Amino acid sequence: MMTLNRLTVEWIRACARASAPREMCGVLVVREIGRPFIFHITGNIAEPDNEYIVDPEDHMRLVEEGKEIVGVVHSHVKADATPSGMDVEMMVPGYLYAICSVRHNEMRAWRKTHMGDVIEVPIVVEKR
Repeated sequence: MMTLNRLTVEWIRACARASAPREMCGVLVVREIGRPFIFHITGNIAEPDNEYIVDPEDHMRLVEEGKEIVGVVHSHVKADATPSGMDVEMMVPGYLYAICSVRHNEMRAWRKTHMGDVIEVPIVVEKR
């Protein structure tokens, strides 16, 4: 399960819209066990616009700050919120992957198992 608060979901959607036509990306960080994840937007160093690669400098900065990164968020500008073939190839087993579709105004989460299967993970949105 992926737990986010309402303001975080709104922030992710706003970042995705603002980044279009490029895909937006960022990471999910644990605040404390049992609390909603925090979203940190990162640079996207991928070319072309319909791909994403989290900027390694942003990733390392968060790690050096002691942040526990548990997942990745990225947007699909024109597609729905299901992983593309390239998304699946890039997934690290066990990590959470949220995809925000700009066109369809939806967000869904996924996880790749150690066997290579990709399963949908429920997103729980807290009202605060």
